[in-house]
Amino acid sequence: MAPHLQEKISVREVTKRQRLLHRPTLKQVFADSQTKKMRNVAMARAYREYGYTQAEIARTLDLHYATVSRLIKAGEDKMSKGKM
Repeated sequence: MAPHLQEKISVREVTKRQRLLHRPTLKQVFADSQTKKMRNVAMARAYREYGYTQAEIARTLDLHYATVSRLIKAGEDKMSKGKM
């Protein structure tokens, strides 16, 4: 058993491509976003949980990346103040 465990220990780095292999597509993430509030929550989830870049999210939603950045930050601010 020890040789198998040693093999697992030696692999410490997992590429970003492998880590994000099973994430949903952005189309799937935003499928149920019928309101701006729902869209903004999905936007934050896509960025924080699934590792999409703000530029990728912006292209999908046809928004400027700075707008995406501001909306994600505003959502984080509301959550830290307990308003959501």
